[in-house]
Amino acid sequence: MTRLLRPWPVAVLSALAAGMSAPVSAATVRGYVLDVLRDERVPGVEVAFLVPDEGGGVTEIARRTTDETGGFSFAAPFLSAGTPFALTAYYRDLEYGTRNLVVGNQDRVILEVYEGTDDPSGIHVAAHHLFLSVRERGLEVLQLVEAENHGSATFVGRLAGEERRVLELALPAGHLGLQAHAGAIVRAGPTRAFDSRPLPPGSTQAAFTFQLPAAALESNGYEHTVIYPTDRLELFLQPPEISLGAPFQALGRVTIQDREYGHFRLEGLAPGRTVTVPLPIPRPLRWALKWATLALVPVALVTVAGLARTTAGPTETPGLTAEDREGLEQRRQELLAELSQLDPVRDLSQGQDSPTRPRHLVMVEAVEVYRRLGLDAEDA
Repeated sequence: MTRLLRPWPVAVLSALAAGMSAPVSAATVRGYVLDVLRDERVPGVEVAFLVPDEGGGVTEIARRTTDETGGFSFAAPFLSAGTPFALTAYYRDLEYGTRNLVVGNQDRVILEVYEGTDDPSGIHVAAHHLFLSVRERGLEVLQLVEAENHGSATFVGRLAGEERRVLELALPAGHLGLQAHAGAIVRAGPTRAFDSRPLPPGSTQAAFTFQLPAAALESNGYEHTVIYPTDRLELFLQPPEISLGAPFQALGRVTIQDREYGHFRLEGLAPGRTVTVPLPIPRPLRWALKWATLALVPVALVTVAGLARTTAGPTETPGLTAEDREGLEQRRQELLAELSQLDPVRDLSQGQDSPTRPRHLVMVEAVEVYRRLGLDAEDA
């Protein structure tokens, strides 16, 4: 009987037939639940038998409770040789399951279970893969975390209400569209999330994606915060022409699922460290960042003007006649109307041949008009 390495993402070992015990019926699945730390079989543990369903998930079709020796068995009539299945043991409010097995291919299945702990000191990241793809409207981010539990107990994290917070994940401010692809990701704030799955001893993977809009890229880089001791941070950047200097180690280009990336690496990262990945922002993004801010100025001008009228009233510029004031007020209204019709990004992209006046020139004149009317537009 040979033990397999515990497959990700579950805390289970399968025993394959090795000619060391008598064969059993192909329509029977036998095994036992083992407490690894104490090296003892565990009685009274519920074990579920699961088969794949049409929707891509699994369906439980039977459940047994381990006997006084920690053993269990599932037999005909619902089993037949070649049937794919999985097992899950429910121990101390935690689940320990196998990956897909096949009836008749194994002599015995050993489900390893562990005690639980809320001490994270045994959690370590062997590799954190970070995929950053610069797009027209922002950044696409994929993260794949290979977490390892070096302890002898399952790390269960802590409860926050009805949510379990286990593996902590750092997220950049302003991210959108967080989606888990491996694991069960729950938010814990604007820059924090957790994988809610308990981490048994061994290796577990978590994968998730999100987008970072253009406005969050003003600093010209992506910041990654290290939560756990990390052996390697593997960076994959698009477009692959992006170049990084020290301390990043350049490893050339790689193609993954028909996409080419520039590959870089950092090693030996301590918790609390922030890694800034310099990224070039395409010119259209720079325009959007700059002019989206300026587009708010007309609103501020209107607000300041309204406040001035409802508080101390206008302060006339010395030498300004009533006729002058009337003309300036009319011009102020025309400028506000002109500003409201301008699209800052389209206006910039049209260049010098545009039939409309550039926004910044309209704003310069508007500020001067406000100043002459004594409305303190310069403070806007």
